[in-house]
Amino acid sequence: MLESERTKLFDPKREYVNIGISDGGVVYSITPIFWESSAAAFNMKTPDVYIAPEDLSDPEIMSRIRSLTVHGLYIYTPLRDYSFIAELTELWDLHIERGGNIKNLDFLAEMHELSMLFIHNVDLPDMDVIFRVKKADKGIVGAFRYICLYDCRIERTPDFSDPKLHFTEFLVWSKPENAQRDRDTWSETVAYTKKYFIIENKA
Repeated sequence: MLESERTKLFDPKREYVNIGISDGGVVYSITPIFWESSAAAFNMKTPDVYIAPEDLSDPEIMSRIRSLTVHGLYIYTPLRDYSFIAELTELWDLHIERGGNIKNLDFLAEMHELSMLFIHNVDLPDMDVIFRVKKADKGIVGAFRYICLYDCRIERTPDFSDPKLHFTEFLVWSKPENAQRDRDTWSETVAYTKKYFIIENKA
């Protein structure tokens, strides 16, 4: 962890924190905005403190993070284990890039306040845990209102006839060869804004 970031994390006046996880704990100056509405973009909880993946094994750092209210978590680099996220039950905004090591989304099972979820490069049998949390309807503002799937493959979806399984935004980004597959997968999704985008191949 960079010393500048440690100073911010351990500031005794701090009560809230938005965490970024990056290689070397370096600060990301720009995070792309994928949400369609300006309200969603305004509600993003982008990082104000950055840590490195190895800091997740540091008891002092993790104890300090657990003592704070964490509203935003932005993961920019692959992790071996994502289970620690389950402890951050007050998350509002979760952004996971390069999530190829994720085998399931069980760490979201108690995320009743999580409004915004961006996930990239995951291949999963289902997203049932998200739909169970939505159906439980325990959060103050409604869980998982904003979903963005970027280059993801989800094999099975639920019955979207349940009125609780609706979204404010549901955005799907696909490689050209997967575009029709993803449209078919999410064709029954109910959302105020549902859009599909093509990921352009870089020359």
